[in-house]
Formats: sequence, structure tokens, C-alpha cells
Amino acid sequence: MRGCGYHVAVLDAPGHGDRPRTEHDERETAALFAARAAGEPEGPIVVRYNDHLAKLAVPEYRQLLDAPQQLPETGTDGPVGFWGINTGTAIGVPFVAAEPRITAAVFGQHWPHVLAEYAKRITVPSSSTSSGTTSTYPARRAWRSSTPSPRRRSPCT
Repeated sequence: MRGCGYHVAVLDAPGHGDRPRTEHDERETAALFAARAAGEPEGPIVVRYNDHLAKLAVPEYRQLLDAPQQLPETGTDGPVGFWGINTGTAIGVPFVAAEPRITAAVFGQHWPHVLAEYAKRITVPSSSTSSGTTSTYPARRAWRSSTPSPRRRSPCT
């Protein structure tokens, strides 16, 4: 975004958006829909699949972070944040835990019992939201602004 003081990079998770789906993606999706149709719990399938996606995505996300930091207008000395909900949290927590260049993170709709080991390694300010509440992972203190940000009247809002 030009003139707003920050740059944004976005990468779809493996098997999401325009990225090709593998046989593994198709099997997990079929299992999810079968569980839903049978009235069985979907959570174990989602957790298993998201863990698989995180193992594939974390190295890709780290590479993605390399590219813009090589541009002169971005550089390597500025702060780097991460924001993700649902699958973005399932991938983001392990990514932020592994990536020392991330300086702040926001997560939403998470499964703390599954991500707890990764979350313990996060050393940057982080916040998580779920069902309208804000909490932090056990290893973190809450990081929130004490005053709301002023409304901007620019294309950056």
C-alpha cells in the first residue's frame, strides 16, 4: 500500500485459494464433510488437517518474508506483524513461534490445546480473539492498546 507506511504480503495456505489441491487435501475435505453429514465431531479432522497445513506452510511463509525484505523500500529493519484467523491461526502460531523477525501477532478462532506447545515459544506481543473475547496464550501477557486508535481519513483505513 503506497503512502501508508507499511507493506503487506499475502500467501494462501497450501491447497487454498488458487493453489492446487492434493489428494491429501481431498481426503481430508471428504472426511470433514462425511463427519458433518453423520453428525460426528469435525474438530479432530480440522485439527489434524491444519497441523498438516502448518508443516507445509511455515517454510513457505518464511520464504515469503525474505522476498519483500530484500526490496529497498521495505528493508530488514522495520517491524513485521502477522494477522490470521482460523487456518491463519493454525499456521500462524507455529510460524510466529519459528520466525524471529515477527514482532507482533494477532490470532483468532484458535484451538489452544493443540497449539499450546508452539504458543509457549512465542516471545512477541500477541493477542487472540475468539467469540468476541480477547485472551492470550499461557506464555504471554495480553498486548492491547489502552486507548482506541483515532479514526483516519485517508485511503489507509
